[in-house]
This record gives sequence, structure tokens and C-alpha cells, in this order.
Amino acid sequence: MAGTTGFILLLCLSACAGIHELDEIDRRPDHPALEIWLEESLVPYVVQQLSRHPRFKGQPVLLVRMQGENIPDHIDDLTKQIRDKITDALLRENGLTIVWRPAIKAWHHQRSMGDIACGDDRQVRYYIGIDTGLSQVNRKLHVKVKALNLIEHKWVSGFGKSWSGVPTPQQLEALGHMHPDDYLLGMRPRPFSDRQPDLLAAYLARNLSCGLRQGESDELILHVRPPAPASPRVINTTMKLVGRYLARFKEVEVTEDPTRANITLVSAVHGIDKELHQVWISARRRQGEIYLPEAETEAYLVFERVSRTL
Repeated sequence: MAGTTGFILLLCLSACAGIHELDEIDRRPDHPALEIWLEESLVPYVVQQLSRHPRFKGQPVLLVRMQGENIPDHIDDLTKQIRDKITDALLRENGLTIVWRPAIKAWHHQRSMGDIACGDDRQVRYYIGIDTGLSQVNRKLHVKVKALNLIEHKWVSGFGKSWSGVPTPQQLEALGHMHPDDYLLGMRPRPFSDRQPDLLAAYLARNLSCGLRQGESDELILHVRPPAPASPRVINTTMKLVGRYLARFKEVEVTEDPTRANITLVSAVHGIDKELHQVWISARRRQGEIYLPEAETEAYLVFERVSRTL
């Protein structure tokens, strides 16, 4: 299924008891074929756990490549294929509400906010980590799947599957083909670059359109407040593009006159670690300057240029 790697799975699940967690861990390291193990063991197990176990009820779950406890910003083709198989199976499962997180592309003209696929991907509770690699000792291929609880900062006890075996030439080739994991773009593992204001603005505008559509029924007249004079150039460019992108919706009018607007967009940049920053855009009503919690979005950004201001 095309584009299935760009999904965050917000699982609104029905509770059920009686799953014996420790018995579900695969203890057969030499399964004859990876493809068979995926189809007969791993995929059914993940579907069952995420669709039936009470711990995952209503919890946002993100499928990612993991190395240890880290999420790399690149993904190999083999791990991507495994993630696709799991995602496809979850898409076919009844009772799951699946929220799409698309790979970020340059802005495409959308005539209506109703054309945007929306979903809150900011409150991910669990990472389902897929760890794929070669043993340094015997060069066997291993695939390990575990769940990380982001709130408690620990692995989920009793959840996991693993496989080990001799890789095929095709699997070795897929494992060696690495590329950026675009569906992480904007998150901390893969922040935007300050050379990508168009992609950053497209990401923020999409998120804002979803929040504004949810929270407003009246005509939307937006004013984009310019950033502070000392703001980095990328923030100035991003805010101008956000306004232009949102103005393309038939439900939105963007004005330079703040007295005409019923919604004002404001921005803020917070330093996180060295060159890593977090960009926030918030919408607030003109009356009383009340912020709209559903129309607030953020993204991670790395400054790479020496000159950061206008």
C-alpha cells in the first residue's frame, strides 16, 4: 500500500483481558525464513497486542526504526519493508482509528481545509521499535521488535518478538540501502534544517489548518504577526509562507490589518540543545487574546547557517 510508512497509529482500542505477555515473546531464533516469520508470527502478534491489550487502549503508537534506545534519522529498506507490512495489517484491522502523518512535501494547492488529512501526532505514548541489523560475530541477520513507553521512559515488559537467521542476498542489499526517514521530519530525531523554510511552513500550516478547522465555525480572518526583528531569517520566511499557504483555503482570509482579524498567529522559538530549536506557532482570538489550544503546533529545527538573522 503506497505511503503506508507515513502513518502514526492512534489506536482507540477496546479493552480485553487474558493475554499472556511472556508467552508471546518469540523464542525461536532460527526460524527458517524471515518472510514466513513476519507473516505467521510478528505481524499477527503486533496486531493482536495493539488491538486487544488494555495497556494500548486509546494510546498513540508510532512505528520507528530503533538502534538500542535511539531513533536514527535514516532508515534502511529492509526495516521500511517490515514497517510497511505491520502498518498494512493494522490498516486492515477493524476498530482501529488510524491517524496519518504524511511525509512532508512542498505545499500543494488545497482548495478547502476539508481536503487535509488531520490527526494529532504530538502525544505519542509508545514507540514500537524495529531493530534490524547484522551480528558482528557470525553475520547473522536479526530483527527485534520492542515497545518503549515514552511517559515512563522504559521498555514495556512482556512485549517483544525477535528473529535471527542467515540473510538472503536481497535482504543484505535492502539492509545496506539507507535513506532519510522522511516521515520523522519535524520531530526531534529528524528536525527541519534552516534551509527548508518551505517544508517547515507546509508542515506547520497543515497542522494549523487542522486545529483551526476543529475550533472555528465562523469565517476565519487571519493576521500573521511578524516575528521579532532579531528573529532568525528562517522564522521570518516561514511565517510569511504559512500565511500564504493558509490563504489558499477558501475558508480563510489573511489580512495585514490586525484590527480586521479575528485570529492572530504568533510565533516563538525556544533553544533546546546547541543548534537544535523548537518552533511554536499559536493562534489566538482577538477578543481577550485567548489562545486556541487546538490551533497550536510545533516543530524541531536545526540552524546550520552562520548568518541567522536578516
